[in-house]
Amino acid sequence: MQNLKVVVGEHNLNILGDGEQTFSVVKITAHPQFNKTLGFDYDFAVLQISPSVIIPLTNAKVGIVCLPPDVTETFANYKLTASGWGSYSQHK
Repeated sequence: MQNLKVVVGEHNLNILGDGEQTFSVVKITAHPQFNKTLGFDYDFAVLQISPSVIIPLTNAKVGIVCLPPDVTETFANYKLTASGWGSYSQHK
């Protein structure tokens, strides 16, 4: 986990300094039912990063996720949309 980084606001890997921000991962919480031998069911985790993401009001490249005030809400049977992209390899 020491070398794991999160990059937000990246849109072109060939252009450095175009608004992206890089953060260190300090904690990973995988879904408790995830089992890599069973495929992609529950294949997600929450990554805690440090420092916190700064989202300037003028940066339209990065948005936030609105979480419910009631943490017991499950959102079962609701249609949700998640967006993003990622990679299992490191970009250098």
